[in-house]
Amino acid sequence: MTTRTSLRNRLRTLEAHLRKEHPDLVQLMPLFRRVDGILYRAGLLDRSESLAARIPWWPMISVLGTFSAGKSTFINSHLGVALQSTGNQAVDDKFTVICYGESSDYRVLPGTALNADPRFPFFRISDEIEKVAPGEGKRIDAYLQLKTASSAQAKGCIVIDSPGFDSDDQRRSTLRITDHIIDLSDLVLIFFDARHPEPGAMQDTLQHLVSKTVRRADPTKFMYVLNQIDTTAKEDNATEVVGAWQRAIAQAGLVSGRFFAIYNEGVAVEIANDDLRARYEAKRNHDLREIKGRIAEIGVGRSYRVVAMLETVINELETELIPTLTHHLARWRRRVMIADIVWLGVMLGLAGAGFAIAGAGSLTAALTWVAGAGAVALPDTVPTSLPVDGGARILATAEAWVGTAMAWLGGVLGGAGVGVGAVAMRLVALALGVWAVFQIGHLTARSLFAKRILPDLPEIMGSANLRVQDAFRKNTRFWTRVYRSRPLGWTARASRRLQSIRETAMAEVQRLNDQYTDPSGRKQPPMGAQAPVSPPPRARTEAPSGTSAFAPPPPDPLAVPSGDDRAAGPARRGDRG
Repeated sequence: MTTRTSLRNRLRTLEAHLRKEHPDLVQLMPLFRRVDGILYRAGLLDRSESLAARIPWWPMISVLGTFSAGKSTFINSHLGVALQSTGNQAVDDKFTVICYGESSDYRVLPGTALNADPRFPFFRISDEIEKVAPGEGKRIDAYLQLKTASSAQAKGCIVIDSPGFDSDDQRRSTLRITDHIIDLSDLVLIFFDARHPEPGAMQDTLQHLVSKTVRRADPTKFMYVLNQIDTTAKEDNATEVVGAWQRAIAQAGLVSGRFFAIYNEGVAVEIANDDLRARYEAKRNHDLREIKGRIAEIGVGRSYRVVAMLETVINELETELIPTLTHHLARWRRRVMIADIVWLGVMLGLAGAGFAIAGAGSLTAALTWVAGAGAVALPDTVPTSLPVDGGARILATAEAWVGTAMAWLGGVLGGAGVGVGAVAMRLVALALGVWAVFQIGHLTARSLFAKRILPDLPEIMGSANLRVQDAFRKNTRFWTRVYRSRPLGWTARASRRLQSIRETAMAEVQRLNDQYTDPSGRKQPPMGAQAPVSPPPRARTEAPSGTSAFAPPPPDPLAVPSGDDRAAGPARRGDRG
């Protein structure tokens, strides 16, 4: 089976999956195919790949963080099943992808199940691992596993649990998987451990998990969670612990966002003071509601993110990838042009030196050869008599004419004949000879400068990891024209097609908006349906999601934003007990 046939089969499988589980997204598949065609012609995407196979079509939640930070305990609590092993030490050394399964007993499947299924976010991840760690791609089962859980919370989404993250000991392949997860996730929960009040030892981890989010276009999908905050109750030092982690994260480069403090009630330490316990519970309940509220919203967000990916790819093509490729091709073209001029000068110099060495009569002899040696009879090898037999006669005739043509060509190139045909043939032969010598230098310069410029380009660019170096190689192959103003495949027609795709994507966003919004308030609920219920006052009075969490820590990090009706009683009094 060819790679293109294999790709078509995968896309058919994906389309069947979407038609069954996400019918609203099926109509986006033709748009992905149209963008694929443009990327194929530009060399930015291999024909065995598709943008549609590079994104997860299920909503995706990732739980990352330091080792023993309570990630697995949180996932078990969220799913309502004891699926993941928990403990004070690192208990899992693989990335675990969790999805819904009907069996009451959870199943554990190898990493191959993820690597070979285009519906999952790790399709062909072994190829990426092989690039950063040769030989590790074939050990995909050592990095990934798939688990099923018959939990209602697992329906319609994918949850990913990461192994304990300690950058000092991580291999490059594990870091590559982590980056891949971050890129594709709809929501990323990054856990830190409140039991380690001195986060300085985690600087490498913080740099990898936090600093990369600063430059991202989607920073709102990150939620930073200080877990097991209950352990600070014994020494009553929540302010110091929260402040230390906030400063550590700020030093890693992140100066805005949300910082949540939670703990698991089932494994929490006992807090004897009633007022203090109430304050811890109020803070935990408030932050858990926000986290779970974000989790509940990712299904809606996924549809928008799939549509947004098309627009993002188009924008990156027009503003980043094509300008970058065009700039480096222009550098290559200028260098080749200068090399051609120099080489042409060298050729003329060598020709002049050759005539000078050969003597004054050499130029006259060359001109005489072009003009012809006079009325010299050209060879004629056509036989006067031919065999009578039909087949033998045809063969003998063909041999005779070929022999005559070769003899005539040899005579012409030898200087015989002054006719127009003979002179034109010698001029063509001379031009071809000069062109062949020129091409030796020209092709050498093309290859040399292409190899020198290629490392200046990133191997991949953009959110879709498009292959910029491959596109550059395609534009600098020996059969392509050097003096081209645009990269291959990037034509006015391609620009018009992308604009059409963008407009169709915008129409899809409007269709999604119509499902969830009604600015005019004119929509009528279906017969028998209840009118929408206004949200409770609490939903309007909680702290806005854009509140900075990395400013100087408040006097009381356990304080719940005013107006939260569930923070009544001792939690409102601010008495630390």
